[in-house]
Amino acid sequence: MTSLPNPEQRTPGSFRRDDELASMDAAQKSLTDALRITYRLLILVMCLLGVLFLFSGLQTVSESEKGVKLRFGAVMEDNVPPGWTLVAPWPAGELIKVQTGQADLQITDSFGPPKEAGRAMSTLIATVADLNPMDPKSRSLVTGDVGIAHTWWTVLWNRSQPASNVRNIVSEDETNIVRAAVENAIVKAAAETTLDSLLKLRDTTTMGEGGSSIEQRVREGAQRALDEIGAGVTISSVLLAERLPPGNARGDYQRVLTAEANAAKELEEGEAEAQRRLLQAAGEVHSVLTPLIDEYERAIAVGDAGTEAETLARINAVIDGEPVEVDGRMMTIAGLAAGQMISAREYRTNQVNEWRARAATFETKLDLYRKRPSWFIANEWGQAFREFLYLTEAEVFRVPPKDIRVWLNSNPAIAEAREIERNTLETGISILRREGEFQQDARDRRRDREFRRANEDLD
Repeated sequence: MTSLPNPEQRTPGSFRRDDELASMDAAQKSLTDALRITYRLLILVMCLLGVLFLFSGLQTVSESEKGVKLRFGAVMEDNVPPGWTLVAPWPAGELIKVQTGQADLQITDSFGPPKEAGRAMSTLIATVADLNPMDPKSRSLVTGDVGIAHTWWTVLWNRSQPASNVRNIVSEDETNIVRAAVENAIVKAAAETTLDSLLKLRDTTTMGEGGSSIEQRVREGAQRALDEIGAGVTISSVLLAERLPPGNARGDYQRVLTAEANAAKELEEGEAEAQRRLLQAAGEVHSVLTPLIDEYERAIAVGDAGTEAETLARINAVIDGEPVEVDGRMMTIAGLAAGQMISAREYRTNQVNEWRARAATFETKLDLYRKRPSWFIANEWGQAFREFLYLTEAEVFRVPPKDIRVWLNSNPAIAEAREIERNTLETGISILRREGEFQQDARDRRRDREFRRANEDLD
């Protein structure tokens, strides 16, 4: 075993070696500490990265979106609601966000002149002299009766099934797919519609079955086409924004529309006047009484005596004041009919009383005549002669009781009074006759309107 030399005996070279060894030990220790710290920091960073990697799957879905969760490319959950949601970190998982708000599609260049800002369709069509298939401004839609119309359409749609939409539709082609489906449906619906129905946007069509509006049929047809390919798209509405006939036919068509509008206005005014007169004639009970009268007339026309008698009895009951139900309320006849019925009852009562009084007077006079015939005749003749003399129309002339001839003229005042009375009577009769003719004409016009309406319904 070698002993360390005595320090007092050590040389300068040995001191240098000891210092070098001590320095190397310190350096080695510092390196070891540094590596240890670095290792710990590395572990901490790796843990943080792992945590961040795990939480990288925490994503948010906005209010106008729905999410679709994928794991290794397979759909794990669709229709993820708005808010925070956790998915598997990429590349194991993915969250695809699908916009679910309303999308607006304007079809303004396929079946009409391309839309220009600030210009209406009518101004664009006015610049087209003749229809030319090669001219974009001449683009049009052909209807089932070989009519031509220019149309602009507005379509509102949304992605209602995000999973199907993501699986089957490429986002870059989505708008074109919806547009193609709607345009095909427009062509098909127009082929089943007349030009008049298309331009007036009626609820029914005269081509075949009919039933629904062209806008509804376009929406349903486009929706079926999109459902067949699983587009996950729902068309909420289709609006025919503009529709016009060709420019060279617009004037004639406008005149037809004006005439129809005037006819509809007059018809509406006539129906309002008829309603007013019915209310004035019988009150609200007319809604029950009028059908009964129509039924009574039909029974007479077909010769149904049983129905005729039964209906007439019901009409008489209503006219006599029997309560009937109108809109959930019990009501009786009112208006002019009620007044006339009251007058008729009063007249009947007065007539009965008058003729009873006459009968009583006759019985009394008959008894007097049987007792004293000559006195009774003289008295009655004298009373009648006195009443005759007091008449304003009677003219009394006094002549001597001899054979004499007298030429007399009528009293001018009496003749004038008679002429006035005759003219007044003739005027009243003429007024009553004209009122009767007017009422008959009104009934004839009402029957003609009902007949035409029935024929239109059959057509």
